[in-house]
Amino acid sequence: MLRAVCVCGWSGTRCLLDRERIGDTPLYEDEPAHEGAARCRDDWDRHIETVEESTIAFPAEVDDLLAKLTVALNRLVDDEPAGALKTESRLEILARSNGYDAAHIAGRSREPEEVGAALGINADQAEDLLAHNRSR
Repeated sequence: MLRAVCVCGWSGTRCLLDRERIGDTPLYEDEPAHEGAARCRDDWDRHIETVEESTIAFPAEVDDLLAKLTVALNRLVDDEPAGALKTESRLEILARSNGYDAAHIAGRSREPEEVGAALGINADQAEDLLAHNRSR
């Protein structure tokens, strides 16, 4: 079975997989399984669109940069996989540092309910997210 799920509690439509028919075939090579995965991705995309409409706006400048970064990283994975891994490490460090700072500032200036509402999650999940980022 395939199903898209989200930390907010949402889950998409189940797509059953016929494991007997598929056998050892990689799922990406099995057309019905691939179509099921595409339906899960479509469910996920619709969910994310809904969440993003109801949460804090994502800055267009950052969205554009991430789109360009995605294209560049996909190219790098094909052309120089070790370079892609190095880039991933730098991005992870950047995300940790910014997440740490953001969690401390948000935790001091906002209630968990407010942080959760801005992110599309509940207050308990917001507290967990803040604690996770503060501990990095």
